[in-house]
Amino acid sequence: MQVEGKVTWIGELSEKSNSTYKSIDFVIETEEQYPQKFVINIFGKGHEQHGFKADRFYDEVQVGQKLSVEFNGKATEYNGKHYNNLSLWNYKKIGGTSAPVSKPAPAQAAPVIPNVGEGDDLPF
Repeated sequence: MQVEGKVTWIGELSEKSNSTYKSIDFVIETEEQYPQKFVINIFGKGHEQHGFKADRFYDEVQVGQKLSVEFNGKATEYNGKHYNNLSLWNYKKIGGTSAPVSKPAPAQAAPVIPNVGEGDDLPF
């Protein structure tokens, strides 16, 4: 299947079992009257035959960038429930980016909020 659209979210690059296997999910949204969103996954040692790997995708693609993606869809059943998986096998950049957003910094601890007391007007 082939879809063109804008990348709206890129997940964190994660390593599976050892540093050889990597995985990343991203969301692409079509630009039509009724936009459709697809969560697509890259997983494995890399797709050298197509010239990219999950870590290379993470380094090259930014939120807001337009892509043409080709992927395979697969449904699996587990304990009576069905799950879809869309696996990327090729992508091409389309033009430049529209308002690129940098990737988020690693998560930090939540700020400590001091205990204000009973006299405040906050509803929580």
